[in-house]
Amino acid sequence: IDTSLPLTGKGKKEVEASIIKISDIQSISLILSSPYRRAQESAQVIQEYVKKRYKRYIPIQLTDLLKEIEIGPNILSRKEFDTLLIKNFGRMEYLKEAIFDKWRSGKAKEKPIEVRVRIKKLLEEILRLHKEENKRLLQEKTELEAKLVAKAASESLSDEAFSQKYPNWDYFDDAIEYGSRNGDI
Repeated sequence: IDTSLPLTGKGKKEVEASIIKISDIQSISLILSSPYRRAQESAQVIQEYVKKRYKRYIPIQLTDLLKEIEIGPNILSRKEFDTLLIKNFGRMEYLKEAIFDKWRSGKAKEKPIEVRVRIKKLLEEILRLHKEENKRLLQEKTELEAKLVAKAASESLSDEAFSQKYPNWDYFDDAIEYGSRNGDI
């Protein structure tokens, strides 16, 4: 696999078209990317979009856990390749299916069980990062709450007046409580 291939113009357009379909893109706090050049460039397109549109910087973190499956260069012999190509009138989807079948049967460089283990590690990493983000948010919320309570006390605000002045407070509280109940925090 050539890891130095750049993102093509078509690829960039596909990323840009996908971005607008993400309804809550402004809530993204981290972009995970494969170390492959085209994946990094895709992540940068998303990063720039959020920077321009929402004036927010989102860091990009590279991880080998997102690399492509290593099939290996000789998974199909030249004879198998030519036969499939001729038999299926050059339609690439049949070649892809034949390669995938060989991978599933364990004949590729990276075995299906290795991919499963890698994906499990990726999911564990995402959960770990999510917990760290929730802990950071909880700390910020606690600090903000202390400031707001002090301010409310100094202004002698009732609970009702506080809720009217800070209408999003309950939503933030609910999100933190939900994260605590589900073990995210």
